Amino acid sequence: MTLSPTSSPALRRATAARLSGLLAVMLLPYVACGCTKGTAQEAAPAGASTTATPAAANATAPAGPAAASPGDSLFSRLGHEAAHRPGIKPGADDVYAALEKAGAPVPTRKQSLGTTYHAAYCTGGYTADTALAVDVCEYPDETAARAGYEYTRKLFPGMTSRTVAANKATVLVAIEQKSDDATVALRKKVVSTYQAL
Repeated sequence: MTLSPTSSPALRRATAARLSGLLAVMLLPYVACGCTKGTAQEAAPAGASTTATPAAANATAPAGPAAASPGDSLFSRLGHEAAHRPGIKPGADDVYAALEKAGAPVPTRKQSLGTTYHAAYCTGGYTADTALAVDVCEYPDETAARAGYEYTRKLFPGMTSRTVAANKATVLVAIEQKSDDATVALRKKVVSTYQAL
């Protein structure tokens, strides 16, 4: 059925209500992923039970940002993460300064939602030649970063062009945007420079 300017107002309202309901259902996973803490399940070792108690689930959940409050918007969450960056060294800014010094600059960076990686704060961008996307996340401490690394490593298991590395209280994600030897060499340079900090 096609809505036209001559369709009845009741039909237009009913269709709009259905579309807004459909949109809400489609966006629910994106909204819900940042609204809870410790709900991601870890893969169990072979032969281990996959039944976990709530206390056990919280014991393995990465320490990181507080759960979003009801009514938080994406922008308020980003603002909260930026205002509450952990005072770690090296932090994301230090990582990008080292990459620039090594000849692999990421000239334009933008904040991304740290909650996605159970991090306190994340920022990323592309290398100057756009061959590599680089994201660096900050965690309150090395233990939280290790848990964040394990969680991040399991996200998008089919993405073979992605490398995840951890160093102190940070996690770096590098995603190859091109499939060539130069990009592989650039990724290796980025990861080795990061791990040497």
